[in-house]
Amino acid sequence: MALLHRAARPRDVSLTAQLRNAFSSTTVSRGELCFRAGRVRITRAERRRIESRVAGSRRRPYAVVVEGGARPGETPETRCSCPNFKDGSPCKHIWATLICIDSADPPVWPQPGGVNHAAVSVHGSTEDHHEGEPDSWVSADDATERGSSHSTWRRQLQGIETYNRSLSDASPDASGNTETWYLLDVGETARSSAVSIDLCYRTRKKDGTFGKLKALRISGRGLPDGIDERDVALIEILAGNQLGSSADRDYYTQRAISRVVLSPAMHDILLPRLCASGRFVCIDADTDTDTEDGGGSIVDDATPLIWDDGEPWMFRMKIDSDAAGQRWHFAGELYREAATAPATSEVSAEQTVRLAVPAALLPTGLVIFRGAIAKIDAADQFAWIVFLRGKTGISIPYSDRNAFLSTLYSMGELPRVTLPEPLAVKETRPEAWGRLRIRSPENHHGGFRNGLFADVAFVYGSEAFPLRDAGVGRYDAATGTALVRDGQRERELAAQLAALDLKPPAMSSYFRDEFDFYFPQERLSEVVGTLSAAGWLVETDGVQIRRPVALSLAVRSGVDWFELDGRIDFGATTATLPRLLDALRGNKRLIRLEDGSQGVIPQEWVERYGHIARLGVAGEDHLRFSRSQALLLDALLAEQENVTLDRGFTQFRRKLASFDGIKPRSEPRGFQGTLRDYQKDGHGWLHSLRDLGFGGCLADDMGLGKTVQVLALLQSRRTRRLGEGEELRPSIVVVPKSLVFNWIEEAQRFTPQLRTLDYTGIHREQRRLDAGSYDILLTTYGTLRRDVTRLREMRFDYAILDEAQAIKNADSQAAKASRLLNSDHRLAMTGTPVENHLGELWSLFEFLNPGLLGQSRVFDALRKDSSDEKTRTMLARALRPFLLRRTKEEVLSELPAKTEQTLHCVLSARERQAYDELREYYRASLAERIERDGMNKSRIHVLEALLRLRQAACHPGLLDADRRGEPSAKLEALLAHVEEIVDEGHKALVFSQFTSLLAIVREELDRRGTVYEYLDGKTRDRAERVKRFQEDADCPLFLVSLKAGGQGLNLTAADYVYILDPWWNPAVEAQAVDRAHRIGQSRHVFAYRLIASDTVEEKIVELQDSKRALADAIVSGNTGPIASLTAQDIQLLLA
Repeated sequence: MALLHRAARPRDVSLTAQLRNAFSSTTVSRGELCFRAGRVRITRAERRRIESRVAGSRRRPYAVVVEGGARPGETPETRCSCPNFKDGSPCKHIWATLICIDSADPPVWPQPGGVNHAAVSVHGSTEDHHEGEPDSWVSADDATERGSSHSTWRRQLQGIETYNRSLSDASPDASGNTETWYLLDVGETARSSAVSIDLCYRTRKKDGTFGKLKALRISGRGLPDGIDERDVALIEILAGNQLGSSADRDYYTQRAISRVVLSPAMHDILLPRLCASGRFVCIDADTDTDTEDGGGSIVDDATPLIWDDGEPWMFRMKIDSDAAGQRWHFAGELYREAATAPATSEVSAEQTVRLAVPAALLPTGLVIFRGAIAKIDAADQFAWIVFLRGKTGISIPYSDRNAFLSTLYSMGELPRVTLPEPLAVKETRPEAWGRLRIRSPENHHGGFRNGLFADVAFVYGSEAFPLRDAGVGRYDAATGTALVRDGQRERELAAQLAALDLKPPAMSSYFRDEFDFYFPQERLSEVVGTLSAAGWLVETDGVQIRRPVALSLAVRSGVDWFELDGRIDFGATTATLPRLLDALRGNKRLIRLEDGSQGVIPQEWVERYGHIARLGVAGEDHLRFSRSQALLLDALLAEQENVTLDRGFTQFRRKLASFDGIKPRSEPRGFQGTLRDYQKDGHGWLHSLRDLGFGGCLADDMGLGKTVQVLALLQSRRTRRLGEGEELRPSIVVVPKSLVFNWIEEAQRFTPQLRTLDYTGIHREQRRLDAGSYDILLTTYGTLRRDVTRLREMRFDYAILDEAQAIKNADSQAAKASRLLNSDHRLAMTGTPVENHLGELWSLFEFLNPGLLGQSRVFDALRKDSSDEKTRTMLARALRPFLLRRTKEEVLSELPAKTEQTLHCVLSARERQAYDELREYYRASLAERIERDGMNKSRIHVLEALLRLRQAACHPGLLDADRRGEPSAKLEALLAHVEEIVDEGHKALVFSQFTSLLAIVREELDRRGTVYEYLDGKTRDRAERVKRFQEDADCPLFLVSLKAGGQGLNLTAADYVYILDPWWNPAVEAQAVDRAHRIGQSRHVFAYRLIASDTVEEKIVELQDSKRALADAIVSGNTGPIASLTAQDIQLLLA
């Protein structure tokens, strides 16, 4: 039955702490040992009374009572039925009970005051009580674990300490009528290799002699009466420290035992104490300890074991010739250097013992004689001991001498042996060196194709010993000599391998016997370099591996290309640059050299030149780059020392290097308006790009007048061509549908001489025929997709993409169509050249400068390395001349201030309940689906869940059309703000991704009679809607779909902006705000984001930070982080 106690209210100070002074140190120690042995069982727990049963040396447990003390100032009384308590002294049983009470979690006793002691008799009815314990009681063993957290080793050490104190403090049983004996079963000990001890006792008869030995059984009922307290303590330690015991064994439920098997860890502690008792003897397996007439004499006649604390015994072999001189006989013996052992009849003065003499020899380091126990240091030779013990030895015919010696030296860990003259050999000990042989993945198992395989050997001259060869050496019959391995040197070599952290195959691996180590290919250079420097011989597939000494490169130029040549010096031989780059493209780390050896590619070369290998086109002995890749090549070679540049590349490099010094360019003739200083810089930069023959991306912040700068460029092109009599060709400008009217309006305002053709709508084909007489052909991305086969036949001066993030997906029809346009020059305009990941840059630059970033798959691999700072720096350096980006903070000190603020809306109780129910549903369903199907296959379900949660955060009518007329926290907050600013004469823009939410806002504005304009993706007369809002003072509000109106629109009449719901990409929100905060705005702009508290909207705002950092990465040379939505992000959003 488990030990039980009832949980009750906690107490500030423990009973044991309060009452410690009433108990002696000896009593406390014994009580602790009693408690830790699991001998306490609480049988009743009430507010004013606790009863326990504590197993002692008697067959029946002792009864302990603790009562009173529940009221302030009241002193509890404690009583025990044991003999020691009869004189009123506190006993170990009471202390053990107090510990058990305090160990409860929470404790079961109120705050105590002091303690009184009184004797009490215990009746059987209460003493035998086991039934009726409430279900709320818990195990005292569990309480001990929680309360004291004592592990097995701590319990063992505490038990030993307590026993040591008992040896000095305790007095033996006064009557001396009971004797405890410890019988070491030699046969079982030898068979099991573990010390097996039988516990016995005998009692004195009336005639003064002792009776027969009886088994002393340890159980919950306690020990027999009269057992000496020192034996009780020793038995408790033996029981708690036997092999296989654990700290959580239940003393009351364990099987009664009379034999203990000692844990090897306790040999040095317990065996000396057992020997010190004088009642520790050896017995054989067939000894009868339970006979009426002979039981006592067995121990009376036995010699008590003594503990031999001298030097450990060791093992050696003896080899002698037989009388006939035909054979050698091998036998073993034990020996030790000094005669430090106690004298016994079994040990000679020379301190040698025949192997058959000991009663038992244990691999745990014990040798057991009939009269003594000692230590033996022969673990490595124990197999020899087992084989030779009790046998006549090994017999070797003279004729087998060479075969025997060869076998002997091939064995591991030979015992000490002196060979007789006929067997004596000359031993040599040459210096050892390490050898590492590497096998490439192509020649081995496909399951390890991402790793290399290594075999290790220790080389002594011409002899090599594999790592797994355990032999001590090698015998050469021809010379009669034996090579002996240097174990210390081999351990040093093994330590060098360990320092490299090479991985051995798992023991469960099918290939565990096939190779010694494996490691990733990228570590090859490190492994070869480290071991070669330490003197190792490193080979692969049977040939030597060489490290490179130097790399020299040279660049030469042609009409529209550059070639990169190079050679790698490997000391005895060289390799060409294409050989190196071919290996890098194949993700290899070795090059086959002309002399048959292998050259290793250092990891730093992989990092530095891997991009070159991907971006260039390999020739026979060189790598070719297009002219547009000159700056990229320059960036790739930036840190290379041994580079020779020809005159053409040097001049081109110098020209590109001076490109940052942009010369401002004023407004051309015919331009109506004044360019700001930074716009003049941009105008000059556009001309410089044209002079170099490159395309570029104008990536200024939204609202800085990118359209104006491009119109200035197109006006100057018209003026120049007219002045020089050149043929006039139109430039094509591709824009989102919502910006067509904006471009027409801006062109009429700033460049009235430029003739603009609106190439949209159903009549566009007829207009295209007249395109040659226009300066600008204005079209949309949708029209470009549909008419690309016609438009590609035309020759344009410039191909210009506005809001060029529209082609960020390189595989989209819009991106493919844009790359087919035939033009002399190309430009892109966008405030967000990178919205989500660097792959968008490839699509943009493949339009601007085809081939600059290599093939799509090549750049895709490159961008995956963009977490590496060197890669980001290289990309930023290579792309910076083709990107011009200025922020408002940098260039527009005169632009009015902008204040951005988040309005947190607290959902109503009904909204909150509906939202929480929806969130819990999706949290559970998505977690199960993602775990089952993975993130990629679950993405559509994730997006659906996030959409529904975002809608629930905005208005219940977005999920249930019947609830459109209900109020919502966000709608009420918006209307309160709008009413106030309209009354003050301000105008405001209201953006939302959900046209259904804007419809609800419209319904409420209509009900209140508030005038507004509206624009979404289906609006046809966009120009009229914008013009009315901009010019009509009676129209204070403009409701705009974020997707339809977030780009290009000039809405400077508004000085307030409200974003009703956050979007994943902060750049989209920033574009919306910049419809008002842009050139032409003269007032302070206030932007408000409405966020529903404790909803997915707050989590979206957290994720926006990673996207905001991406906007500056690469484009401005900033090396900030680049993140994407992951399964962990989903957990955050649903938290």
